[in-house]
Amino acid sequence: MLMGRHFLFDNVLQELKKGKVDVQILKHSQKYDPPNMMTLSIHQSMLSFIKTGVTTFEHYKTLSIHQSMLSFIKTGVTTFEHYKSFLVQHTTSDICNEIQTLTKLQHKSDLWHEMWYGRITASKAYAIPHCHTPDGTLVETIFGSYKVPDTRAMKRGRLLESRVLDKLRMSLSKNILCFGLVICQKYPFISATPDGIGENFVVEIKCPASTKAFRNYIQNNEISEKCKAQVQLQMYATKKLECIFCVADADFEKTEEIHIMHIKYDENYVNKMLSVLEIFWKDNIFPKLYNSLKM
Repeated sequence: MLMGRHFLFDNVLQELKKGKVDVQILKHSQKYDPPNMMTLSIHQSMLSFIKTGVTTFEHYKTLSIHQSMLSFIKTGVTTFEHYKSFLVQHTTSDICNEIQTLTKLQHKSDLWHEMWYGRITASKAYAIPHCHTPDGTLVETIFGSYKVPDTRAMKRGRLLESRVLDKLRMSLSKNILCFGLVICQKYPFISATPDGIGENFVVEIKCPASTKAFRNYIQNNEISEKCKAQVQLQMYATKKLECIFCVADADFEKTEEIHIMHIKYDENYVNKMLSVLEIFWKDNIFPKLYNSLKM
């Protein structure tokens, strides 16, 4: 079984190289040889960034799934349980706070991509228990080997997000800060990136491009199950007890209307979800990472 998974992982790398695709998994492949490694390497860009004195390479690499797995392999231990314990030891509050601060630009940040790689994100939480193809698109997405097509609706959402956040601040008269990637300390292979954070709440913003798309987020005054899983995991990761779920009007550019829901933290729901996510990562991500890096 492990050999099959290793074979699949290697095949994915080969296919990606044929297509000349620049994705995260290639940057961690020992067989990766791009025309300009210094330009494309996240590791090199971080080394340059470290010279600014903001953080250190040791702090940076301890929570990188790729780097921590390389260090773990050197211990000679092979089980997921030992790797989880190994990773938890390095997942301190100070380092997590550093990473969160340094990744506020989210997808525009090299460090964000490095820490995102190999982790289950809050936006994927709902898909995990419904995944019946462990070697399919979902796993490829976690490794960064599958890139979701950047649609017009997605581009519009990114452009509107800051305007919607400003509107939310004014509507609630609350101080809402931008937020980076936060790693769950007890489950360091899980991460979340809320759109904003306040004193005792997180913010998640959605910008549907049509009335039909709006119903993907809110219907009958209830948030969708997919969004529920996402925001509950965000609250767990950030230790907040409320999520302000904000959906922009489909015609926000003209109306500037937003729809706000207040979601409370559900500990029982989250505990069940964490158990499912851990099993998925253990069975489908850990062996692929371990076998691809073990020489």
